[in-house]
Amino acid sequence: MSAITTLNPKAESARQAQALAINISAARGLAEMLKTNLGPKGTMKMLVSGAGDIKITKDGCTLLHEMQVQHLTAQDDITGDGATSIVLLIGELLKQADLYISEIVVDAVLALNEPGKPTDLNMVEIMEMQHRTEGDSRLVRGIVLDHVNAGFFYKNAEGRDRLVTSERKSIDDHVQKIVELKRKVCLGDDKNKIFVLVNQKGIDPLSLDILAKDGILALRRAKRRNMERITLSCGGEAMNSVENLTKDCHGFAQDALGEEKFTFIERCKNPKSVTVLLKGSTKYILNQLKEMHFVMVFVQ
Repeated sequence: MSAITTLNPKAESARQAQALAINISAARGLAEMLKTNLGPKGTMKMLVSGAGDIKITKDGCTLLHEMQVQHLTAQDDITGDGATSIVLLIGELLKQADLYISEIVVDAVLALNEPGKPTDLNMVEIMEMQHRTEGDSRLVRGIVLDHVNAGFFYKNAEGRDRLVTSERKSIDDHVQKIVELKRKVCLGDDKNKIFVLVNQKGIDPLSLDILAKDGILALRRAKRRNMERITLSCGGEAMNSVENLTKDCHGFAQDALGEEKFTFIERCKNPKSVTVLLKGSTKYILNQLKEMHFVMVFVQ
């Protein structure tokens, strides 16, 4: 900011997302002006210079050179045959991209909207995934969990054996209570239903194996914010103890799918927290998309 002010005190500056929106608007405006020139039935444009000289043409290259375009995005000295077609093509691509982004954001806000109640935009999570292309970005009506890797190290084998012996029984009791709850909740239900356990802390491999044998999908090391959002999306209640587990404490979602190091919990009945999942082939594209979505969500 200081460098811009030093070079030109009258210069205007804009944030990344604002500048991108201005650039898209300028390119679309130029395309709107040139689109009537294209083809054999294209209309002519009359240009009047400051000295009163008149020039009539429908050549896109000539118009781009003769018009006093004030926006840098719409200026280009390297033009020739096909200038009009290229301007129209780029303008339409940017228009569709802008509409697509706007649609995702509007759907995210509407998913949380309740008549007569304020909409908590903090419950719209924007998550990046460097995978595929920006066209694969979408709204997840639920939660996308990104998992954290962690490890525990022992000083020696004897220390490990002592710790395992002292904790094993307590852990097995906790796991057994979770298994009993699952059997109560899923009793007589469709066999395709999966009981999912999401834990903010770690789960040891042996416990994971016990849970898996009973058809329980266990996800460990979920972020605290995601733990809070899961109850808003799926219902139920976050529990910090296995002593008071009841059927009423569990929530419901129709899908829990894994993709790389992400877990999707979606198609919830009445989500109060949603995720705007941004996909892009490079980090630069993800940054551009994230900045645009961030501004659009919090300006609603």
